[in-house]
Amino acid sequence: MRFQGKIIEWRDEQGFGFISQNGDYKRVFVHINNFAKRGRRPVLNDVVTYRLGTENGRECAQDVAYASMIGSVSHKPLGKDRGDSLWGWLASLYVSVAVVSVVIGSLPWNFLGYLAAINLLSYFAYAIDKKAAQKAAWRTPEARLHLFDLMGGWPAGLFAQKRLRHKSGKSSFQTMYKITVLLHLMGVVWLFSSYGSAARALLMSGA
Repeated sequence: MRFQGKIIEWRDEQGFGFISQNGDYKRVFVHINNFAKRGRRPVLNDVVTYRLGTENGRECAQDVAYASMIGSVSHKPLGKDRGDSLWGWLASLYVSVAVVSVVIGSLPWNFLGYLAAINLLSYFAYAIDKKAAQKAAWRTPEARLHLFDLMGGWPAGLFAQKRLRHKSGKSSFQTMYKITVLLHLMGVVWLFSSYGSAARALLMSGA
């Protein structure tokens, strides 16, 4: 069953807001990722239709569509495109290559420990920021999230974005996230080149 309502609060930076259902004073939570069709970002007083669902034990609006766009082309969930698959594939490849490199002796075992630690740190940083956003509490600076990604925690950062539905709909954050990933990968390539041989030898000496 679909309902119709109006967006009465929208926090664009956090990517969420609330809908007031027509004929009811009830506020329904809505996240940017719950919009069923790509297009412009929501603004106050947008009239939308939606289904009621539950996420993380909380009632929320799902399959949300602008009332003026009902009957248009088929819906496609935000964030579910070829680009997302490419970055997910890249993250899986990166982790796999790192594990294989450690197993065959190209990298020390302590590197694997570092990679696990920085990715756990990155995921929890995203999770803490997500919870703070929901409670309108003190936020984790985006620069800190990007720093964890740059240091090698970007696979967990990507996982957190998709699983927690956090920062995945903010274009400026996504642009900077991709830049940090590319910078990190460039650093890895440099490390295994002739130019990074001294740094690589230093790293191996700590094994």
